[in-house]
Amino acid sequence: MSGVVARLAEIDLAQVGVAFAPTSPDEFVDALCQAFEHMTGPGRASTTARLTLFMEAGHTPALRELLARPRASMEAVGTVALARLGARDPQAAATAIGACFEGHVVQRIALHDDTDPRPTFELVVRAALH
Repeated sequence: MSGVVARLAEIDLAQVGVAFAPTSPDEFVDALCQAFEHMTGPGRASTTARLTLFMEAGHTPALRELLARPRASMEAVGTVALARLGARDPQAAATAIGACFEGHVVQRIALHDDTDPRPTFELVVRAALH
C-alpha cells in the first residue's frame, strides 16, 4: 500500500505544485476550484482510490501514518500561501479550508452531488483572511 500512497501523493503534488502562490483571495479560491474540478473530473479514479485508502486507514494504523505525511505536505502548501495573504492563523485556516475541500470532494465522489463548491471556498478563505 505504501507504493500506492506514494504515487497518489506524487499526483496530488504535481496538481497543486510547489509554486502555489496566489496573490489574492480570489486567486486562492480559483486554485481550489481548479483542483476540485480536476480531482472530481479527470482525476476521479485517483481521488476514489485515495478515499478508499482513507476509509481503510481507520482500521490500519500503518496506513494512517502513510496517509498523514502527504496530507501534511498539502496542508503546508496552503499554510504558506495563507500566511503570504495575511491570515491571522494560517495553520488553522489551512486546516479549515482543507476540511471544507475534502467534504465537497467526498460529496461529489460518493453522492454525485453537483453542488458548486465555490461559495463555500470563498466564505472560508475570506473568513481566514479577515
